[in-house]
Amino acid sequence: MRWGPIVAIAQRDLRMELSGRQGLGLPIIALALLLPASLLRMPAPEVEDLPVRGAVPDAVLAVPGVRKTRTGTGFRDVDGVTTVYAWSVPPAIREALDGDAPAVKVEAVTRPPRVPKRSLLFALVSASTLTGAVSTSIGGERARNTLLALLSAAVTRMEIVLGKWLAWTAFGAGGAMIAAIAALIGGTQPAGPWLLAVPMVPALTVALGLWLVRRTEDVIAGTSVSLRVLPAVLGATGFVAWLLQEVHPVLGAAVPLGGALLAAGDLWDGAWLPTIVGILSAAAATAFFLVGTARDLEQHVPYGETRRVQPLRAVIDGATTMGVWWAVVPGPVLWGWAGNPAMTDILGVERGLIAGAALLATLAGVGMLRATHAADRPRLGGLHWPTVVGAGVVGGLALALAPGATSLNPWVTAAAARFHAGLVPPALVAVPVLLAQEAWFRGWMQQRAGWIPTALAFAVVMAPFDPVAGLVLGLALGWAGRTSLGSAVAARALAWVVAMVLA
Repeated sequence: MRWGPIVAIAQRDLRMELSGRQGLGLPIIALALLLPASLLRMPAPEVEDLPVRGAVPDAVLAVPGVRKTRTGTGFRDVDGVTTVYAWSVPPAIREALDGDAPAVKVEAVTRPPRVPKRSLLFALVSASTLTGAVSTSIGGERARNTLLALLSAAVTRMEIVLGKWLAWTAFGAGGAMIAAIAALIGGTQPAGPWLLAVPMVPALTVALGLWLVRRTEDVIAGTSVSLRVLPAVLGATGFVAWLLQEVHPVLGAAVPLGGALLAAGDLWDGAWLPTIVGILSAAAATAFFLVGTARDLEQHVPYGETRRVQPLRAVIDGATTMGVWWAVVPGPVLWGWAGNPAMTDILGVERGLIAGAALLATLAGVGMLRATHAADRPRLGGLHWPTVVGAGVVGGLALALAPGATSLNPWVTAAAARFHAGLVPPALVAVPVLLAQEAWFRGWMQQRAGWIPTALAFAVVMAPFDPVAGLVLGLALGWAGRTSLGSAVAARALAWVVAMVLA
């Protein structure tokens, strides 16, 4: 590889995107989002707001900041005995209840969850502003018929890809580092190893974006793919990394992109080991996507190549599913745990399942409508009853007999119950929920990624706290789905009946 052609291609991409008055839009938007995030200080409330409800004792009402609402710490008086019910009791309220001589000494044995610092916003915003530019980088070349000229010139495919990657990585990393330096000068965040991780987020995002659009034939297709996938991947990998780092920081840091996000947010308060692991995992993933993009870079991609089943598509589609399903099914429990139980009540189990089903059905419908060839669409009819019965019984037994999750953490218990409701939904919402899941997983994802990768994605997304049931059910339904989508839907209905009967 030669640096001369790489730099020249990078300069060419930047000139094409940033030329003229319209080219000022992207830098202005990036700075308008990044600088306030780096410089603005959030004033802390003088008195903590403490919502309470129920039969609140007078001693608690006298605590500064306490106000009666429909949510918050609850009190119940039964035969003169006051009962407190809440996820946790604020220290000020506990002191008011205990008085001078507390009857029970309470000691916290679990540390509060770690929260990233504001530098996480620098990495997220810089990566998000690159979506449009990256999506047009290859598709725009094909639409203008200029990619052939590049491929015919005395440059290699890898040099072309590296030039495009260098252009937008430098742009995104430059904006993020400007915000980081502003935060250091303004005193809103101290220096630390997070400075090394911030540029890795846009670097990996650009590499992933180029890989996603490597086969697109025009700007519209590239933009559609990027806008649909990149935000979901950013959110999903970040959330998975945050969950894993609660077990051990290195586990979370090893998640590609998610680990770099947490390291950029200085989640580990200056610890070098997880930060370095996050940087290395992001660098390895970046190299993987760049090599894959260069390998598949052609002027016109034959239809047979784009039709080819690719297991890695299950990762992309699975990340999209995780983003939409987790937000409305287990997500409301997390809102309640964070101090907003009203959101949990508003988006209950049935409403969350219907919202998730609507999102999955929309994704599946859009994907199938965009499929221009009959081979890309699933076969709807043609039930194969031996397969339906076998898959349905095996899947139902797995749902009914799998051990599930056991945890003392109330959020894990509540979230696991909601995930299980997604596998065995209540009767009133069963039909739309099951149809939407099968249309997405067996009707769309399995056509693109294959049987086993789709089953793995189904287990990870739909049953993270009950992976045995999720994997067995996903494999059984995928086997039925190889016959037709109708067989998968019929098998899923039978599995639901078996699970409901055995429950």
